Amino acid sequence: MIFFILLSFLFCLITDIYTKNSNTIIVIFSIILTFIVGLRDIYFWPDTLNYVYMFESQTPTLFDYTFNHPFNYYEKGFYTLGCIIKTFTANSTIYLIIIAAITFYVLYKFIGKYSIYQLIGLYIYASRFIFGRNFIQIRSALAIMIFLLTIEYITDKNFRKYMALSFVAFSVHHSIILAIPLYFIAQMNITKNKIIGGLIAAFIAAYFLSPVIRSYVTDFSYYFEVGTTYTNETSSYAIGQGLMNPLIYFQVIILLIFTFLENKLYLFKNYYTIRTGYFYSTLILIVFSTFATISGRGATILATLEIAIIPMIIASLPQNWKYAGFVTAGIMYSTMFYLNYSKLSFL
Repeated sequence: MIFFILLSFLFCLITDIYTKNSNTIIVIFSIILTFIVGLRDIYFWPDTLNYVYMFESQTPTLFDYTFNHPFNYYEKGFYTLGCIIKTFTANSTIYLIIIAAITFYVLYKFIGKYSIYQLIGLYIYASRFIFGRNFIQIRSALAIMIFLLTIEYITDKNFRKYMALSFVAFSVHHSIILAIPLYFIAQMNITKNKIIGGLIAAFIAAYFLSPVIRSYVTDFSYYFEVGTTYTNETSSYAIGQGLMNPLIYFQVIILLIFTFLENKLYLFKNYYTIRTGYFYSTLILIVFSTFATISGRGATILATLEIAIIPMIIASLPQNWKYAGFVTAGIMYSTMFYLNYSKLSFL
């Protein structure tokens, strides 16, 4: 499997460099991924059966729309989207395909704006994120991609457009609330030294203050009745790996490389916004590492920026080093694809 994925990556690399039709190839790959995701086995993948049940039995058409949405629908935006689809079809397979199609379309728009090597960006997304999101958490998959389109508004300091699009993303999945502070953080002029200092402080806090962090977050969760499943120590969602989580060091390495290449990358319009977003993601991953779901889902929102970061890093390399950069990225994300794939019980 890993060999097959690596060959696919090399094909993407060749087409990205030597053809003028990479946009067409992205569209074709996106369509293929849409149908792979939409036609998945609903009995195998976690949460999918719940989405199908909600759509078939709890989602009205627009003609019967009510603001008092059913119990299982917490986000009105996603509920409304389901109602729109239900107005035209009650087929749950078509419903899943449409949700996947919208998500990959927004991903396509993001890659077109922010990823220098677009096929590589799509490959990174498929390797790192597709299993946990598009096959399982379809609400967060869509919400995250909608939110990431706000990067340009953060750079341009267009607060109204930023909040409008953030609200749309939040209405699809409430986890976006964790990423909304990015606008204000990005105005703080996060320098190289601040990033290094922030990482050191985060590691110190996670190592010495994890019991205090766990206590405060748990109390906050129960007081406001928010995310108690993710903070209750009897739940498998609550217990994280702490500083033993290898993803922490993966993100730290990428962040530091991206940061120390500032002199070569600062001319890219959104460089500082993307770097700040990834820095914020890494801090969440480290500080809340005592919690499995909170750290993972909170960090992964802005960790998606890797689909723009890795191509920018490769683009900054001297011409005779670019191929080494592509191959390194290919091996790295092929391995990640394999590790994500190997967690599935059918292997």
